[in-house]
Amino acid sequence: MIRLDNIGKQNGKQILFIEASATLNKGEKIGLVGPNGAGKTTLFRMITGQEEPDEGQVSVERGVTIGYFSQDVGDMSGRSAVAEVMDGAGPVSAVAAELKELEAAMGDPDQADDIETLVERYGEVQGRFEELGGYALEGRAQEVLAGLGFSQDMMDGDVGELSGGWKMRVALARILLMQPDAMLLDEPSNHLDLESLIWGQGSLRALAGCFGFSGDDVEKKCRVLSGGEKARLVMAKMLYDPPNFLVLDEPTNHLDMATKEMLITALSQYEGTMLFVSHDRHFLAALSNRVLELTPDGIHQYGGGYTEYVARTGHEAPGLRS
Repeated sequence: MIRLDNIGKQNGKQILFIEASATLNKGEKIGLVGPNGAGKTTLFRMITGQEEPDEGQVSVERGVTIGYFSQDVGDMSGRSAVAEVMDGAGPVSAVAAELKELEAAMGDPDQADDIETLVERYGEVQGRFEELGGYALEGRAQEVLAGLGFSQDMMDGDVGELSGGWKMRVALARILLMQPDAMLLDEPSNHLDLESLIWGQGSLRALAGCFGFSGDDVEKKCRVLSGGEKARLVMAKMLYDPPNFLVLDEPTNHLDMATKEMLITALSQYEGTMLFVSHDRHFLAALSNRVLELTPDGIHQYGGGYTEYVARTGHEAPGLRS
């Protein structure tokens, strides 16, 4: 699915990669380990094309779409949260923006003389919006944001007035609306509390059982769930319709032991390719069948998973915790 061929990358005076090569194949579950500053996030950015290697090439198989959730959400301002989320859906977002501008213009007394032209243009743009499935997409965007705790006023207000944590939720909603083939999640839980729920669906029942929901539990309203149940619901929704390539950055952060075990159980049944960064020994040992270690000398590969990595190197990965 994804190939790194003899890549070289330098950040200022720090050399991150020298002639590094690796392949991410379908069905593999790969643990990515290395100390802070080793280039883990840089690797994600090269996979998504946000950064280019100084040397070599990163190749992504044709047809594989990647959604990247980064801790750096950038400068969001000047439009609503709904518009920001819909921006991830392609051309329909530009059409939606023009609709909003035309609606404002038609309500402006200073443009009353142009009302016929405005109404005619509005009809054209509205037709295009319908052709692109815009109204359904807008409803879907609102549904995602509501699931992440947004009120209607927050959805419609300027996203620039939101705190950094709420902007992170907007960025996450954009990824969820995209429904990409592959998700790259860089510390997705850093600014998300347990109240940030992904909505449930009836067809989640089978998967819900893997996360401790049984019997009448699956019919409960989200608002009555405990904090732990809500966290498990988030994980269940993530795996409800999984992409063929899943990238997770520290997925066990802020999870209790029970929820972590449920996540491991679900991911062990995941049939796609998985690349993950984790400082959790149990998570690495339970899921990885290959290890890539980022070092000053380049990427070192170890077959056989994390246990084999420890046996061959004689030490645990840097910064590992139980």
